[in-house]
Amino acid sequence: MSVNEPGILAKELGAIPAWDMSMETMVTKLSWLIANGYSYEDIQKLMLTSFRGEIDR
Repeated sequence: MSVNEPGILAKELGAIPAWDMSMETMVTKLSWLIANGYSYEDIQKLMLTSFRGEIDR
Protein backbone atom coordinates (compact mmCIF):
# COMPACT_ATOMS: atom_id res chain seq x y z
CA MET A 1 0.00 0.00 0.00
CA SER A 2 3.02 2.27 -0.13
CA VAL A 3 4.33 1.31 -3.57
CA ASN A 4 1.94 2.92 -6.04
CA GLU A 5 -0.51 5.81 -6.13
CA PRO A 6 -3.73 3.77 -5.66
CA GLY A 7 -2.26 1.99 -2.64
CA ILE A 8 -0.99 5.20 -1.10
CA LEU A 9 -4.37 6.87 -1.59
CA ALA A 10 -6.20 3.88 -0.10
CA LYS A 11 -3.91 3.98 2.95
CA GLU A 12 -4.44 7.73 3.35
CA LEU A 13 -8.22 7.16 3.26
CA GLY A 14 -8.02 4.60 6.05
CA ALA A 15 -7.95 1.28 4.20
CA ILE A 16 -6.69 -1.60 6.30
CA PRO A 17 -3.92 -3.63 4.65
CA ALA A 18 -4.54 -7.36 4.27
CA TRP A 19 -0.88 -8.40 4.01
CA ASP A 20 -0.85 -12.01 2.88
CA MET A 21 -4.27 -13.10 4.19
CA SER A 22 -6.56 -14.92 1.78
CA MET A 23 -9.90 -13.40 0.86
CA GLU A 24 -11.68 -16.01 3.00
CA THR A 25 -9.49 -15.21 6.00
CA MET A 26 -10.00 -11.45 5.64
CA VAL A 27 -13.78 -11.77 5.42
CA THR A 28 -14.01 -14.20 8.33
CA LYS A 29 -11.72 -12.17 10.56
CA LEU A 30 -13.43 -8.86 9.78
CA SER A 31 -16.88 -10.41 10.27
CA TRP A 32 -15.86 -11.85 13.63
CA LEU A 33 -14.42 -8.51 14.82
CA ILE A 34 -17.55 -6.59 13.76
CA ALA A 35 -19.90 -9.18 15.30
CA ASN A 36 -18.04 -8.90 18.59
CA GLY A 37 -18.52 -5.12 18.72
CA TYR A 38 -14.96 -3.91 18.25
CA SER A 39 -14.50 -0.23 17.37
CA TYR A 40 -13.04 0.78 14.01
CA GLU A 41 -9.79 1.75 15.74
CA ASP A 42 -9.58 -1.69 17.40
CA ILE A 43 -10.41 -3.41 14.11
CA GLN A 44 -7.57 -1.53 12.39
CA LYS A 45 -5.12 -2.92 14.98
CA LEU A 46 -6.60 -6.40 15.25
CA MET A 47 -6.77 -7.01 11.50
CA LEU A 48 -2.96 -6.67 11.54
CA THR A 49 -2.59 -9.03 14.50
CA SER A 50 -1.96 -12.69 13.74
CA PHE A 51 -4.15 -14.81 16.03
CA ARG A 52 -3.67 -18.24 14.44
CA GLY A 53 -0.87 -17.76 11.93
CA GLU A 54 -3.08 -16.09 9.31
CA ILE A 55 -0.49 -13.37 8.73
CA ASP A 56 3.04 -14.34 7.78
CA ARG A 57 5.27 -11.30 7.67
